[in-house]
Amino acid sequence: MAVIDGARSFTWRQYADRCLRLASALRKRGIGKGDTVAVLAPNTSAMLEAHFGIPMTGAVICALNVGLDASTLAFILGHSEARIILANRILACVRRCASSERTIRYRIARGPDF
Repeated sequence: MAVIDGARSFTWRQYADRCLRLASALRKRGIGKGDTVAVLAPNTSAMLEAHFGIPMTGAVICALNVGLDASTLAFILGHSEARIILANRILACVRRCASSERTIRYRIARGPDF
């Protein structure tokens, strides 16, 4: 096993495929070299996949600390110039507050993944 996240586990091949699928989904949304992708998620397999899938597009990851308040997150998002936010469904309300000051595209995951 390459990744174990609670009851879920992935082989190296499965993990690589998941990272490639994330990279492909981001590319289809126009994300590429030089862009910044913000990620608001707890330390799960999805966050780990983001650390590999995002750079596969040539973009830079801006991993956001889930313990920060909305105004601090908004400052970080503005400073990073993130074009898209990947957010765990549980943290969607924080994401909405933090991104309300900027026009940022986002996708909320269905379940534990992005």
